[in-house]
Amino acid sequence: MVQGLDFYIQIGDGGTANGGSGIKPVISNVDIVGPGTLFNQSNTGQLNTFASDLLWAVSTTTDPGTVDEIAADGLLAYVTIDAAGTVAGESYPLLLTGVAEGIFGPPGVETGFAGVSAAITNGVLNVGSGVETTARHVFYNNSLADGNNGAGNAADDSAVDSSKTALLPGQTVTSANYTSYSRGINGVMVDIAGLDAGYDPVAGDFGVRVSHADTGAWSTGPAPSVSVRRDDGVGGSDRVTLIWPDGAVANQWIEITVKSDVGGGGLGLVGDDLFYFGNSAGDIDGDAAVDDADLALLKSEFGLSGGGLAADFDGDDRVSLGDFTIMRSRFGETVEAPVFPPAAPLAVPAPAAEIEAGLDTPGLTTSVNQVTAIGAPIAPPVVNPASVSLSQVALPVTGASPSPAPSVELELLGVLPNEAPAGDLDASLDTDGLLVDVLAEAVSSQFSTLS
Repeated sequence: MVQGLDFYIQIGDGGTANGGSGIKPVISNVDIVGPGTLFNQSNTGQLNTFASDLLWAVSTTTDPGTVDEIAADGLLAYVTIDAAGTVAGESYPLLLTGVAEGIFGPPGVETGFAGVSAAITNGVLNVGSGVETTARHVFYNNSLADGNNGAGNAADDSAVDSSKTALLPGQTVTSANYTSYSRGINGVMVDIAGLDAGYDPVAGDFGVRVSHADTGAWSTGPAPSVSVRRDDGVGGSDRVTLIWPDGAVANQWIEITVKSDVGGGGLGLVGDDLFYFGNSAGDIDGDAAVDDADLALLKSEFGLSGGGLAADFDGDDRVSLGDFTIMRSRFGETVEAPVFPPAAPLAVPAPAAEIEAGLDTPGLTTSVNQVTAIGAPIAPPVVNPASVSLSQVALPVTGASPSPAPSVELELLGVLPNEAPAGDLDASLDTDGLLVDVLAEAVSSQFSTLS
């Protein structure tokens, strides 16, 4: 916990004002109280800024009598860099510790929290080409929402689950990171801005690993088929679609790395972009386990059709016997979040390691991320079951509101002997006690309705 901050940043040799060469790019602003920063919600008290082109210092104090101490773990600052006059591919030393002698006093000045040195690693500032990842999506390929089409095309946009988000390094695992699709994770989209119009992404531009619940280990995952749709992504970016065969990545976590050029890719990214999704078929509430809570939610949706049904595991826009069968086969199973590899410190080529400057783009705002006062510089994703929220659970909405579906009710009645009472569901469906209980409760009112 901290009550103050001394932040120093230096590019190259510090510039002419500090006895250096004055090389570009230059720092035009440092913001430590912007959205999401450690000091955003605090009483920053006095804020002092000392600046030159390549060397900046910001110091803050907080009043212990009026504000709680701040946890020194999170986003430290936004740094605006003028990259005019630089050439894509150039690199410069980036120092947060041991800055040059100059207006800040003797050599060796370090970023710290209230006099406590932070666990910060100096890195490299790479001048980029303006290529960046703008969004990541998971979609249910080969579902009714995309016309049951397994190919990558514009119809896949209708199968995107907007309630699900990619887990990024340093974030806490929530239900929004888990899907319950019975075909597993078979479709992911990555929106990339600035992609060269003459370059078509290939499987080698992406690293894929999958987790193994039994050992906790990660291994190389199956390569996806890759396609691109120009200008169809967020903000007019290019939408790159990754598709895997149904069931190839199921009931486990997947790690996807959008590779930088340094990391072996050809997309033009300066730093790798790393993210995760988890899948647990039948897990409606996203708590990793298929249990009684999921069973209750499924029973509440039985017989409904239309988009947005959480218990529609097979993606056919209705909750029917097929979804009961999926849950029955998975009941009692758990897909715990694995131990995520720690994110890289501030060093190339990890995305948090760099401040990416766009070519000839004055005023480009970037960030120095995840500086931690004690412990590892950047935290891996955090597993926190208490953060799971049912409000985050939904399947793709196709426009139709859930409504009773007589066809589903008749399907159930069709598998029963004529005039079979609810108590004979056990024998007529030749199934176990779980499904007996589910059907008996969910269908009981339907017999009187349809008779």
